[in-house]
Amino acid sequence: MRIDVFKAFTEQPPELDYVLPSLLAGTVGAFVAPGGTGKSMFALELAVHIAGGPDLLGVGPLTQGPVVYISAEDPVKVVMHRLQAIRQHLSQEQIEVVSKNLVIESVAGLAPDLLDEKCVELLVKQSEGQRLLILDTLRRFSTEDENSSSAMSQVLNRLEHIAVRTDAAVIFIHHTSKDSDGQHTGRGSSVIVYHCRWQSVLSEMTKSEAKAFGLEETERVNYLRYGVNKANYGPCYDGSWLIRRENGLLEQTTLQKSHKSSNGRSREEA
Repeated sequence: MRIDVFKAFTEQPPELDYVLPSLLAGTVGAFVAPGGTGKSMFALELAVHIAGGPDLLGVGPLTQGPVVYISAEDPVKVVMHRLQAIRQHLSQEQIEVVSKNLVIESVAGLAPDLLDEKCVELLVKQSEGQRLLILDTLRRFSTEDENSSSAMSQVLNRLEHIAVRTDAAVIFIHHTSKDSDGQHTGRGSSVIVYHCRWQSVLSEMTKSEAKAFGLEETERVNYLRYGVNKANYGPCYDGSWLIRRENGLLEQTTLQKSHKSSNGRSREEA
């Protein structure tokens, strides 16, 4: 689309529409986390929040609207159990609103392929009129070599095509690299993160952080930190702490530094 430069100089541009903090509508973002941290539950809770449910994750107030969540990794029964855990925190009114705004599909075992034109057109159709499309996970939507820059460029170009065609924000869930050394880098080619306009991360609490908060190892594994480490159209977000409940639900929590008093007992510092 050609930009009218004179008009751009003389008229106020349209307001930027953020689907998530610093994530614009019509752009592609990545949600990166190690395996087993609860990234699918996080994404589902986020989808419910935008569709009209509560902000269990502490992301902040968001513009409500329709959302499509497509899981290519988990079977229907698993997704239903996660929804049941979230349901405990919804009012009857929220249940009705979310049920209208949220579309969830499991395509586990069907091997969707983003380099297949039919697959892309189907995703475009599903994303029309939506605020957000979540794909869980990127690896399940492509059989290409994740370490190939050319192959990943093609995959990310298809995602951008969907976002631009529909003006929906598109988020894909992705695993962190095993050798990321704490930098929360997505697995595979660097093209993946370079193509994204936004990247959020979910990371496990480190042992040093647990020590600072006075937490035992058995407690540490239930704490996760969420943040945004790449944002082309807004500020990054240093992060907030989440706690994993028994049913896998993630909720925002507040932690305070702990110090040892003179009698050896721990005390908390605000």
